[in-house]
Amino acid sequence: MTRIKKLPPRLIDKIAAGEVVEGPASIVKELVENSLDAGATRIEVTLEGGGTRRIRITDDGQGIAAEELRLAVTSHATSKIRSAEDLFRISSLGFRGEALASIASVSHLKLGSRPEGEPGAELRVDGGRIGKAKGVGLPRGTTIEVGDLFYNVPARREFLRTQRGELRRVLTEVKQQALCRPEVHFRVVHEGKTVLEAPHADEPRERIAQLLGRELAEDLGCFPRVEREGITLRGYFSPCDRSRGDSRQQLFFLNERCVRDVTLLSAIKQAYANL
Repeated sequence: MTRIKKLPPRLIDKIAAGEVVEGPASIVKELVENSLDAGATRIEVTLEGGGTRRIRITDDGQGIAAEELRLAVTSHATSKIRSAEDLFRISSLGFRGEALASIASVSHLKLGSRPEGEPGAELRVDGGRIGKAKGVGLPRGTTIEVGDLFYNVPARREFLRTQRGELRRVLTEVKQQALCRPEVHFRVVHEGKTVLEAPHADEPRERIAQLLGRELAEDLGCFPRVEREGITLRGYFSPCDRSRGDSRQQLFFLNERCVRDVTLLSAIKQAYANL
């Protein structure tokens, strides 16, 4: 029998990456959630090759201080929780502090950021190897660029979809994020072409029109806001003559996070069963 040994940190990060990084869409999800947690009002996602060659996410959030850039790309480093008690009152979308380290371990990552009133700085990480932060001129906010996804884990590249398939998954992810955050401007650019634009909207119906079509948005009914036992419920529903062959546009959001739940899907199906 071989003896038990502690794995080196770089190998640990590669293994952990498998739990966080499935493909471009999961990277976009993690980084967009970081932008939202940072208070961003504008988020732009730029892609090449459906995200397999390059992903660039830029926001106007609060930014990361230059002296914290190296810490930000290490495992279990986060600004969102401080103690075990915080786990019972999480208000952010992310909190584990694994996303950046996991993404950086299987790609070429460049992180640039500038908080308000502070100098900007940039850091490169290549397959988990962290470089030195250097000062650069940047607008307020954070820009993260991810290149050559899975370049050092070729077996994982074989499981990626086609460029069109990966782009479709990214757009689905961004639409879900945008639907519950109408106050944030979202933009997705692929190969130099804008493929999704959702400017700031004053109310949810306008955001639905931007992403799912104005005709559908105008036809939707809206049930009155319901408050009961500390829970607030609101939503939109389609008229009976608007049916689809799948449930991809049955969307549920809990605390500004898109959720998929069989019980809720079944309830909707039963409510419309005789209609």
